[in-house]
Amino acid sequence: MLVLIKTFHTAVFVFMCGCILYIWIAGLNRIYDWTLALALGAIVLEGVVWWSFGRKCPLTDLARKYGDVSGNDWLADMFLPRWASDKIVPVSSLFVVIGLVILLVNYPR
Repeated sequence: MLVLIKTFHTAVFVFMCGCILYIWIAGLNRIYDWTLALALGAIVLEGVVWWSFGRKCPLTDLARKYGDVSGNDWLADMFLPRWASDKIVPVSSLFVVIGLVILLVNYPR
């Protein structure tokens, strides 16, 4: 069960990275379509879930329930080393903000 949880969370992580990358691509190429709306919506939903669960992913508690004792409060259940998982939230947040700035600057007038 723990491997399934880690695999699912890793897939969500990869999807969210793809959403952030698409925001940059859309902004740089001035693509304002439903795909961008989907990427932005996924980012907002992820943020709401993260904040609602006390600034941690709900899958973290589930992973601990099934034996993950890594002690990492943010992303204990992913296949990443702790030094990398500790940096995910600040780095990805910065990339989202930069992507939003790119979208705003390149928005067709």
